[in-house]
Amino acid sequence: MWIFAWIFACSLLIGFQSDAAVLTLDVTGAISDFGDDSAILDGSISLGTPFHMHVVYDEAESPYFVQGHESDWIFTVPPGQISLSVGNYSVAAGSVSDDPTLPIGFGVYLFDDVAGGNDSYAISASGPVSGGAGAVFATFGLLLYDSNGTALGVPGLSGVPFSLEPWDVAHSVELVLSDSNQPGSREATMHGQIQQLQQLNPQGVPEPASGVLSAAVLAALGFAARARR
Repeated sequence: MWIFAWIFACSLLIGFQSDAAVLTLDVTGAISDFGDDSAILDGSISLGTPFHMHVVYDEAESPYFVQGHESDWIFTVPPGQISLSVGNYSVAAGSVSDDPTLPIGFGVYLFDDVAGGNDSYAISASGPVSGGAGAVFATFGLLLYDSNGTALGVPGLSGVPFSLEPWDVAHSVELVLSDSNQPGSREATMHGQIQQLQQLNPQGVPEPASGVLSAAVLAALGFAARARR
């Protein structure tokens, strides 16, 4: 009887994994404008330098703020993930709102207007810098904007289309690299034009853990069948 209880428990776990609406998003592009008047960086970033942004969050999580057409989320890290790399520099998430008493995380902001208004999807984060030289702290984010108000057809995060076609005005990533996280720090500011949005695990596809558990259940069923012979 224990084998059937174990199979049942594994089946429950599979259900939990499959129902999770975990989004994994990769964003790639190239730097389209760049300013480093204080010359704090190491020269590895210029116009045309490629960038890569990686984001993971649960689309099923409820927003912490809703007002009118706006909904805001904060995702803690972990289980959420966010990072950006360009040139010799890599940026990870730090404390929300640069407050060390708050958890490490990042914000996602959705503005879903009626047709004829505007829709926007934005991600914002700040945190420590590794690699390169001269910069130790960064703020960074992503913006998708539709001036027609038609990009977001389904309410909530699950309705965000991750292709460039519905977003007609700005497909951009912003990055500010600073030599400290204190007021008056020297900064280098840049924007990157998004060339590709790639959703790596479309909804409805089980997470890898589900596949492992599925294999375990199948193996258990085979063992049970042999035991009955």
